[in-house]
Amino acid sequence: MPPPLLDKFDSIAAIQRSTVLGMLAWSLVIGVSLAWNVSLQRHKTFDMAKAEAMANINKDFAFRQWATSHGGVYVPVNPKTNTVPNPYLEHVKERDIQTPSGRQLTLMNPAYMLRQMQQNFDHLYGVRGRITSLKPLNPGNAPDAWEARILQSFEGGVKEHAEITDLNGKPYLRAMRPFITEQGCLKCHGHQGYKVGDIRGGVGAYVKLEPYLATEKELVGTLTLTHGGIWLLGLAGIGAMGWRGMRRTRQSQAYLNALQESEERTRLLINSTAEGIFGIDMAGNCIFCNQAALSMMGILEESTVIGQNLHRLLYHTQPDGTPRPPEECRLLDTLKNQESVRLADELLWRADGTSFPAEIASYPVLRDEAIVGAVVSFHDISERKHAAEILAKRTEELSRSNRELEQFAYVASHDLQEPLRMVASYTQLLARRYKGKLDQDADEFIAFAVDGANRMQRLINDLLTFSRVSTRGQPFAPTDFNAILGEVLDNLQIAIQESGANVTRDELPTLMADPTQIAQLLQNLIGNAIKFHSDAPLHIHVGAAHSEGEWVFSVSDNGIGIAPEFFERIFIIFQRLNPRDQYPGTGIGLAVCKRIIERHGGRIWVESTPDQGSVFRFTLSEEAPDEGEIGKR
Repeated sequence: MPPPLLDKFDSIAAIQRSTVLGMLAWSLVIGVSLAWNVSLQRHKTFDMAKAEAMANINKDFAFRQWATSHGGVYVPVNPKTNTVPNPYLEHVKERDIQTPSGRQLTLMNPAYMLRQMQQNFDHLYGVRGRITSLKPLNPGNAPDAWEARILQSFEGGVKEHAEITDLNGKPYLRAMRPFITEQGCLKCHGHQGYKVGDIRGGVGAYVKLEPYLATEKELVGTLTLTHGGIWLLGLAGIGAMGWRGMRRTRQSQAYLNALQESEERTRLLINSTAEGIFGIDMAGNCIFCNQAALSMMGILEESTVIGQNLHRLLYHTQPDGTPRPPEECRLLDTLKNQESVRLADELLWRADGTSFPAEIASYPVLRDEAIVGAVVSFHDISERKHAAEILAKRTEELSRSNRELEQFAYVASHDLQEPLRMVASYTQLLARRYKGKLDQDADEFIAFAVDGANRMQRLINDLLTFSRVSTRGQPFAPTDFNAILGEVLDNLQIAIQESGANVTRDELPTLMADPTQIAQLLQNLIGNAIKFHSDAPLHIHVGAAHSEGEWVFSVSDNGIGIAPEFFERIFIIFQRLNPRDQYPGTGIGLAVCKRIIERHGGRIWVESTPDQGSVFRFTLSEEAPDEGEIGKR
């Protein structure tokens, strides 16, 4: 079993690693996204500046093409506007002309016109324009290093070019497109050796990037803030998910640890019990068992049992040695009936072929109110059966001995009656005939003999009564305790009157009992209450109360009471607590009461306080006592 804490720490560490990796991955995604968007914005800035530059270049091209298509334009000569005859067009005939009105005009070729417009009017649209050529007519159109490089690239087939450069320490976008020699261009440039289609130069534009870069910076800042916010939200989300994952992992691990500990405790508990326990599936195959089951089967390893059919393991053979069919396997009745099954005495078989008696219980295992298997428990009752056999044998011997003793007591007490009556008769005859005729000692000796004979006769009669409780009892019949009590009070009427006793009673039930013995029981208890009264006016009460399937009777008095240490002794035969000259009797009355109550399947006891009185209680079942049990008593 892996250590639960190690599992917990490994799981939490894995979640922490995943969380960190997730944050790193998220940061990388946001970083890439920001870089990509910034790059897009910079490209967009470049494209927008380039578009503006190209728009101006296209405007210049349109103006030039218009002028070229007309072969140039004649304009008035005006030094004030820097409009003078172009010295670079001296080779052109009719460079200068005069109108009929005498006004001087000079030819402005397209390049001259475009150059003048770019120099004088660039403030109107904010973009500087320039024309240049590798073979300029006007030295002012000679290219700088950048323009020369681009013009050379045009010779290699490049159609246009734009890039960001610094001019006077400020960023500009410079763009250029090539001049293609057209037929109208040859008028001024044909002498330079150009032919139609040759690259004659280029038209360029300079766009200030500061406004674009300011806008780009603002947008990049917005992108950065947006991505930063999204990045932080993502980190928070990933962190929250990681925290929830760790919390759930801790909760799950705590639950798993508790479940693991519970399973371990359950296994320890199951293995600690002395009962063998099997778990079986719906096919009757073993899915777990405890150590006690293995020990009783004589098997060392649990693995040899798992997957085996319980019938083939334990119940495969009948007591006579013949094979038991699987369909008669009572161990699997729970699977068939879906009810608990208890078997008091079944023969099970060990792995070595020996058998043992067992008490078996089987309980269904339910899932969603459907049976999915069963738990079968059993324990070896060999010692219990052996002890029961010994107990039954001893009980039988004791019962036989008691019957013989009872018979002996009855026979002895009966057979002693005749010689004792003879002794008593002759001693009484001696007392009557010779009393006063002999000396005083003789009279005293004769009195002792008469008294001893009488006491012996009472003892034998009481012993005979005691033995007859079990041997001469009447069959149980519905007995009205009210009527029985009335008869007892009638029998004790003289004693009640002489003692001045006040006897009260509750309403008593009718139960299955021996009427004669119940009368004797009540007469003994009420008679004792009368006999052992104190100087206070005697009050005796006979009551009865129903309690949990039985009746509890009571006979209470306010007599001399009994000390607690004598509560058990008074129910033993011939046991007396008081001197014979104060309270006559043989000490057998309460023993007879106990014998009667035991025959009726009840209990009798006393509650008493010296000098305050006693309460004798006894129980009788409201159901008829079992005749077999009565016979055993």
